[in-house]
Amino acid sequence: MNLSMKVTKGVYEYYAEGQTLVVESWEHRAHQDLSWTFISDRTSLEFDSYLSLSARGNTNETFFRFGFGRLSKDTRLTVADYYVGKDKIAFRQNSQCPWVETPLGNRLFFPVMRYFSGDLIRAIYDQGGQASVIVPSIGDPSDKDNFFSPTETLRQVWHESGFEYRYQGGPYKDPVKVFLNKEGLLQRYIWRQGHGPIWDCRLI
Repeated sequence: MNLSMKVTKGVYEYYAEGQTLVVESWEHRAHQDLSWTFISDRTSLEFDSYLSLSARGNTNETFFRFGFGRLSKDTRLTVADYYVGKDKIAFRQNSQCPWVETPLGNRLFFPVMRYFSGDLIRAIYDQGGQASVIVPSIGDPSDKDNFFSPTETLRQVWHESGFEYRYQGGPYKDPVKVFLNKEGLLQRYIWRQGHGPIWDCRLI
């Protein structure tokens, strides 16, 4: 192993109705020059789907590539790219499309995967507990023209005690219980959307 590189790995398991329905593995590599790379895959046999993310960045900019597909077809159906700089954010549906760029301002970007949840929670909290957050849309896989397109919602965070927070906004109409570890990484979060089952996501 390159001694100038720090590698961390983990898996998030999503429990609902007494079983594990989603598994999300990730690997983060931090380099001595302050650049980093990241890969993650969220898979679900129950929903016959997988979501992938590869990213690379440094202190000035980050590039994200998302993919979505069906496990049963073993093919990637949809891809999209995001670029996030210090003062701008850009999106393109695939590598053949032009970039659509807008100023970032005080808005935050959340790249869907749970590894980045801790950073998001702390960033919102540092902005006074409220911030506009841009998230790639993953609600309707059949809408290929808009899948992964940027959606912006107001999110709120407040501190409960220790490493426990509450998080609300976007798809979360009711406050979500969020637990970080001492390094600020998401350890666990519990939520329920509408009248559906209670979900419990944990870092394994």
